Parts: sequence; C-alpha cells; structure tokens
Amino acid sequence: MGRRLRAEVLEDARLLAEHHIAGVRYTRSGRRISHVLHPAFGWLTVQDYYGLQKLHDFLPLVREFIEGGYRLKLALANVEVLGTDLPLGGLLYAFALGRGTILLRSENPDDRMRGTLYYAGVFLPFGEILLLNVAFDEVLGPLVTFGGSVVDFFRRLVELLPSPIAPRIL
Repeated sequence: MGRRLRAEVLEDARLLAEHHIAGVRYTRSGRRISHVLHPAFGWLTVQDYYGLQKLHDFLPLVREFIEGGYRLKLALANVEVLGTDLPLGGLLYAFALGRGTILLRSENPDDRMRGTLYYAGVFLPFGEILLLNVAFDEVLGPLVTFGGSVVDFFRRLVELLPSPIAPRIL
C-alpha cells in the first residue's frame, strides 16, 4: 500500500476536527456512504449520525433554558421589598431542604417521593414551581382533591422508568 498524499491526510484531519468523522464506509457500488466512524460512538449509520448532528442544534436551547432557571433562583434569592433585600429564596430553599430530609427518612413511599421532589425543587432549574406545587399539595391536598396530586403524577412517571432505576427512587 502506497503512502497517502498530504492533501488526503489534511482532509481526514479536517473531517475529524469539524464533523467528528474518523472514517467512512461506502456501499458496494462505492457511490453512497453507508456508515460513518464517530470517535466516541463507533460506526453509525448515516441516519444515526445525522440525528446526532441535529442534537448540536438543540443543545443551545437547552442551555438557555437551564440558564434562565438559575437566573430565576438568583432573582428569588434577593427580592427587594420597601428598599431592603429579603432572602425569600433562601428561606424557601432552607424550608425545602429541611422538609425534604424529614420526608426522606419516612417509611411511607409517598413521603419519600415528596422528599425527593423537595430536593429536586431546590437544585433543578425552575424548581420553585415544583416546590410550590409539592408544598401546596402537602398543605391543601387533603382538603382539595381535583384529579390527583403532584406526588401521584411523579409516582406514575417513576413507574414508567426501567425497573433497575425505579426501586432506588422509591
């Protein structure tokens, strides 16, 4: 086998750097690409590789969503009332962590799920919405029933997860 031309080596390096392509397989006729070698995922069909590339278009939206959620947390941490900063977010998070810890030590699976939701509300972007829903469900849930609680919704969601994950949460 002869030596490769410098232009071919440079083209391979460009494909790897720009598109994460380490190799290409062609159909028997040699006219179409059938598989692409990705450095992390191995040989992929062209359709799978295209779907993976479309994730690159979606990731900036996810980043902006997460950033917005944490900006909300920052805004709640210092709410200005009558010219003074009140740490309302800090009080909300302290309550949620304390209540979540108490509920996670319970034997009741409903309480453990509710405790997990309190912790998730503290750390996830836009978790305040979840915190307020869980707190509302816990305080007013026995008085008002309209189509199920937040905990029931998340329990049904956990039941849909693969079985090795579900027992650890409940």
